Amino acid sequence: MRVKTRGMHFVCCLLGMTFLATTAHGVGRDKMYWSDRGSNTIRRANLDGTIVETLVSGLGEARGVAVDYQHEQIYWVDNGHNKIQRSRLDGSHIEDLVTSGLSFPAGIVLDVPGNQMFWADANENSISRADLDGSNQREIVTNLGDPYFLAIDPQRSQLYWSDYGTDKIQRSNFDGTQIEDVITTGLSLPRGIDLDLVHDKLYWADRQTDLLQKSNLDGTEIETWHVASPSFAAPHGVALDVERNHVYWVDNGLMTIKRADLDGSNVVELLSRANGSLLELPWQIVLDLHAATRGCASPVGCDEATALTDALTAINEMTQVLATGGTDLAFDYDRDGAVTDGDREYLLNFVLNTRSGDANLDGYFATDDLVQVFQFGLYEDLIDDNATWTSGDWNGDGDFNSSDLVAAFNRGYDATAVPAVAHVQSVPEPSATNLVGCGVFATMSLIPRRQLRRRRKFDYRRRLDSQ
Repeated sequence: MRVKTRGMHFVCCLLGMTFLATTAHGVGRDKMYWSDRGSNTIRRANLDGTIVETLVSGLGEARGVAVDYQHEQIYWVDNGHNKIQRSRLDGSHIEDLVTSGLSFPAGIVLDVPGNQMFWADANENSISRADLDGSNQREIVTNLGDPYFLAIDPQRSQLYWSDYGTDKIQRSNFDGTQIEDVITTGLSLPRGIDLDLVHDKLYWADRQTDLLQKSNLDGTEIETWHVASPSFAAPHGVALDVERNHVYWVDNGLMTIKRADLDGSNVVELLSRANGSLLELPWQIVLDLHAATRGCASPVGCDEATALTDALTAINEMTQVLATGGTDLAFDYDRDGAVTDGDREYLLNFVLNTRSGDANLDGYFATDDLVQVFQFGLYEDLIDDNATWTSGDWNGDGDFNSSDLVAAFNRGYDATAVPAVAHVQSVPEPSATNLVGCGVFATMSLIPRRQLRRRRKFDYRRRLDSQ
């Protein structure tokens, strides 16, 4: 395929991909993962419940599960064998991470930008942390009742947990300091918790009262958004997809996975033991949205209707601050006391959940992003500082050039990202070598003829000068 734009000769070889001439939002690889204490497995499925896969089996007693989509790994707690392990997203390459100091490990949560994981141990009455590889293990909160599920607020560096021994939900700083009670009434056996950091809400399930509820992050304004029934229901793990306005939960009394809108309306049963979906005692559920759900750049939350505009504004403002040497600590996203390139990476990867190449902010670097940026006609146009994120400036230097494409392809081209509405032309399936070669070939081909002529003239003059 050849595309000519303003004197630019773009040869794009898409061997084994699907070409999508559209800029619609992608739905690609988004998945839900859950642990099952009955079958002692880790499984996943599409967000609509289709294509159920068993990733890990033969565990002692599967409890907490967490996803690191940046490094494409899943973590889980096996409290039958008192281990914390991880693998690739497909269940391969299983590693032991923590194998000592555990008595009844339960929930687990990851702070990927901080390179740390947290877990609760109900028998040890404590919460501990370690690096993501399992090193530097230490207790950070002690003398609890029976801590169980965990959630984090990375923007405020806060850790939340449910405790069924004290019937509370509490929180602290990441280092375990400043412990606060958040919910202290109305709980009987609190289980799964998750945070909506766009609207500053805390969601939780209670398997004894059969209530699924939410409140402000400080515990005020408690609302019941669903009552599980019949009487043997036992709502357990909870996970949020805020951009799509969805909350998911597992019920290990009913043996179901359900979904509703964030206000509890439009309940849909996605999977159940009755329909042969292999559910026995589902315990925790997490979502790998593969960056397809945009975060909010504001530390005090933002309206989801304007999240895209806010995200683009945040990227452009961050880029401008770095270009001018600004020191406003409002842009110190990684909270290291300085405004650096690391803050831009933190903003992109962990606040907005995007990456180099994702021009339309749908979470993927795919064909529709390339189509979008080349339509602007700014690729190596010899005009300084005229590009933004949406027109190809992914490395923050103000221009769209080969370095932006190299950065994007180095992070990986999402050939599986499929826009929701697209005109699709299928071509043969690729090998990994063909795909990488295609990216390199396409990148090297994106050089304007005018610039090539200028370089040849410069080389000729240099040869004359050396004679």
